[in-house]
Amino acid sequence: MQNWAGQNENTGTLHYSTNIEPKILEKLADAKHVSFGDANEYMVKLNATGSWYGDVNNPAVLGPLRLSGSNSPTSTRVWKVSSLGTGKTHFYALTHGFSFHFDDEVERDPQHPLTKVIREFASNGSWRILKSSALCPWDPQYFFLNFQQEGSTIIQRRWNLPPEMNQKLKELKDLSETPEEQNALVTHEQDQMQYFDKTAPVNY
Repeated sequence: MQNWAGQNENTGTLHYSTNIEPKILEKLADAKHVSFGDANEYMVKLNATGSWYGDVNNPAVLGPLRLSGSNSPTSTRVWKVSSLGTGKTHFYALTHGFSFHFDDEVERDPQHPLTKVIREFASNGSWRILKSSALCPWDPQYFFLNFQQEGSTIIQRRWNLPPEMNQKLKELKDLSETPEEQNALVTHEQDQMQYFDKTAPVNY
């Protein structure tokens, strides 16, 4: 079974597969992000700036970054998130911009879905990859990527999923557009606003 881990952004609750090794579990409480690749590779980005823990066998993942995206100075391009894919395919999400590396199979194919998406955002303005993005650890053609434009709230999503997952995503999207779900969303947002109003600091 493939390892996985995730965190509920609203509650902070961690969720993870039961087959994760204890040495990795010990790090999750202090983790900002975790990614699992093929061949049992993993990277845990810790909360402390520049700190990480992992087991990565591919030197391409740990090699010099070919930075893409923003033209900000290297000193400000702090590594925030990483995602391991198949072989050498991986990315680093930075404070400004991103660094993306392709496996040989992907690199040679200009029509590969992942290649086309990355070229679109690397050459079209200044974008960063959000931590809700992921690469498939067993097939480089599958991915789910969220890009946010620097200095704005604009978010663009691109994905190419296995047929079963694509069908489930379509079902969820259709469900979210029903009147019942739209009403539930409005109620949730109102509850959230009331919560923040009650917990807002008092200005003297």
